[in-house]
Amino acid sequence: MKSRIQVVLFGTKYMSSRIPTPRVSTPVTWCLILCLLIIEPGISVAGSVKNPGRQSEVLVFATPTNESVFTSYLIEVFEEIGKRSHIPCRIVEIPKKRCLKDGNKGYYSGVAARVAGLESSGYENLVQIKVSLYSVEHIIFMNRKEMPRFRNLQNLIGTARNTSLLVGYMRGSKKASVVLAELPEINKVPLNSPEQAFKMLGSKRIVAYFAGPGVVSKHLLKRLQNQYPNDNRLHDIVPAFVVSKTPLFPYMHKKHQNVIPAFENALHSMKEDGTLDRLRTNIR
Repeated sequence: MKSRIQVVLFGTKYMSSRIPTPRVSTPVTWCLILCLLIIEPGISVAGSVKNPGRQSEVLVFATPTNESVFTSYLIEVFEEIGKRSHIPCRIVEIPKKRCLKDGNKGYYSGVAARVAGLESSGYENLVQIKVSLYSVEHIIFMNRKEMPRFRNLQNLIGTARNTSLLVGYMRGSKKASVVLAELPEINKVPLNSPEQAFKMLGSKRIVAYFAGPGVVSKHLLKRLQNQYPNDNRLHDIVPAFVVSKTPLFPYMHKKHQNVIPAFENALHSMKEDGTLDRLRTNIR
């Protein structure tokens, strides 16, 4: 069947009254599609996103989900780094187990905040920024009435070891496996969520809860106490003492080596002029 069709190529119209109905695909058609894909300005590359309004890429840093106020802090920090370094940055939340693996594979520009020394722990593609942006606290929570019995971690472990007292911690926590190493397994209770930990602590099924990051745990406890204003068991839970304090550093994938000095200088200036301290006060 012959038909009259109109062909538009790059803004120019061509009319034909005797062009056969085109077949579904031809080499020319595929060439045109390929050309359009190549010149399309929004196409992203692994680990970064094209910013249509600027020539530079937006660097994307991964951080674990469900870290509430700490994630809000990181968003503000990386926005300020972007302004000072002229390297646009943004935070994306992904499951914790994927953060390091995906960052090391280059699926993201880097990871937002992790402990020092990842390069020697199997993540050789991640380059540590030399300036710490936060120090994470691991805290023991307990009922305020129990606090006089336990002055510090060693006192808690010693007392629990000689009794049937139970200490809760997050299942799979590497930090807990180190800190609570001296506590017999019979005295340790792996938990699936901080909410579960606080409920068990409130009902006195555990005597203490080893939690981290501290700022996230304190924010969650406050939210639960506001949600259940008449539950005195929750309102009796308090942070008893800090067990450890560990500096966290941003990491960037090595393919972005050329922008690391500018990124690092921006973060250093934020530490020197008190910007990091000011942003930290907003999340306490």
